[in-house]
Amino acid sequence: MQNGNSADSCKLQFRGADQRVVLTIGKKEFAHVDHQKIFREPWLQRFDKELEALRPHLYEFPVKFPPSYPFEEDVHLPTHYMKT
Repeated sequence: MQNGNSADSCKLQFRGADQRVVLTIGKKEFAHVDHQKIFREPWLQRFDKELEALRPHLYEFPVKFPPSYPFEEDVHLPTHYMKT
């Protein structure tokens, strides 16, 4: 989807089988239909391959807490992640 001629206004939208928008990616936007739920789950950890070349000399401790930096600035949504 593109509005106008500017690359700044270009967005990608991914739709499910029911044609509902599931994911939108754009400049300063990363919005999933279940954004608050999906990014609290550890399902992306299996793609974390950065340390493979350094094992067994270096390892990461398990992450057992949500990140603190990307929360909404709205005082009514203090535990919601930003969609950027």
